[in-house]
Amino acid sequence: MFNTKGEITFFKDGDGQQPGIEVSYSKLLKKSHGIGEERTENQYFIISISITDASSDMESILSGYKELGQDEKAVKVKGIYEGIERMEKNSTGCISSGIGFLVNKRFDVGIRAERLCELAVLYQIIDSMNLESLPK
Repeated sequence: MFNTKGEITFFKDGDGQQPGIEVSYSKLLKKSHGIGEERTENQYFIISISITDASSDMESILSGYKELGQDEKAVKVKGIYEGIERMEKNSTGCISSGIGFLVNKRFDVGIRAERLCELAVLYQIIDSMNLESLPK
């Protein structure tokens, strides 16, 4: 199983990125089949989570959450955090899904799944996160 845990990236002025810190986590998971479901070749999907301290560039982050693109809709995550749900599908099925939201007007939290369009799974992960402990 692919597992990248606790990668921390620091951005500083002059490196082409806005200053900040990002912590990311990715995991490759195998989708299991229930009783009576058709068995196909192994089905894998990747879930990635990132938390970025975007306090130095909050204006552009906020504008990204206000300007919705195709396949995006505005949501309130956990009933309090402004966010966006994204889902991309084509004729063969699911390509990806994701949820992005802002915590404490400072942290840009993103969770993305490749080849998995069940947003309920992503919301279960978000519910398990201790977002209240992020600094204000």
